[in-house]
Amino acid sequence: MKKHLFLGMMMTAAIALAVTLAGCGGGEPNGPSTNPFKIVFASNRDGGMNIYSMNLNGSSRTPLTTDSTDSNGTTNSCPELSPNYTKVLYIKNTSINIEVRVVNIGGSNDICVTSVSDSAYNYIATWTPAGQILLWVYDGTTVSLKTFDPTANAIGNTWSTSGITSLSQTNIYAIWMSSKDNTILVSSASGIYELNVTGTTVSKQNQITIADVNSPGLASWSPDGNMIIFTDSDGTIYSAAADGSKVTTLASGYHGAYPFYTPDKTKIIFAGYDSHGSSTSYQIFSMSAGGTNINNLTNDGSNNVFGD
Repeated sequence: MKKHLFLGMMMTAAIALAVTLAGCGGGEPNGPSTNPFKIVFASNRDGGMNIYSMNLNGSSRTPLTTDSTDSNGTTNSCPELSPNYTKVLYIKNTSINIEVRVVNIGGSNDICVTSVSDSAYNYIATWTPAGQILLWVYDGTTVSLKTFDPTANAIGNTWSTSGITSLSQTNIYAIWMSSKDNTILVSSASGIYELNVTGTTVSKQNQITIADVNSPGLASWSPDGNMIIFTDSDGTIYSAAADGSKVTTLASGYHGAYPFYTPDKTKIIFAGYDSHGSSTSYQIFSMSAGGTNINNLTNDGSNNVFGD
């Protein structure tokens, strides 16, 4: 999303978009929580592009940021709920600064994780299963991976990226970390990759080969780590085994982006618009894990998206 950073992801449609459900944007839920999971998304329903939360059925839409559209073109995008459902990671992008920020699920205690004024920077960020933020930072020359502890409000370890070899550093659209084995799923312009992590070292890179799908990308793990769900260049949504085999078409005609399973693996959430209807505004949809019972959760004239 960029020169608006690739934070999170990008799609080939006019507007990059996505939504994130607790445990499904990077890092799965790592234990029971007293807080119900929410869908978090960006929307211009109130003028500016702000972050909202809502229940799985689309009810109780709540703004977490309240920026108005201003001369700096401020947008808030790329939200992701923490594994314990209490915090939301997002990006604030203006013509002056790019900021990775964290806010409580109720909208309080909004803090800046890191900020740069250099438009050459690309940030991608996701939650780790342990509840830290993993930052993939590209400064125009090299990639670095760092963690941020939102509890201590401090940058932590810098990870070794020695295992990242042929993967293009400039066209990374999404990263997603599995709680099963800390494997990072990377969606890039050249395909879907699996990065094995040992401690704080990315030790191995492997491309997941998916046959007969045009430009597979925007992938995420299933909660058990046994499957991936992804889109093609037309926004058709597919599922496959973790190794790329057993590909199944789930939904087409919705220009889908950033699909992911709910934590119980019974539903899939995605963003897009229904090409069978008259509206081309982006909405948030749910469907069964098998691709049936597709429901428009937002169903209004605003854009409910993930990017700017």
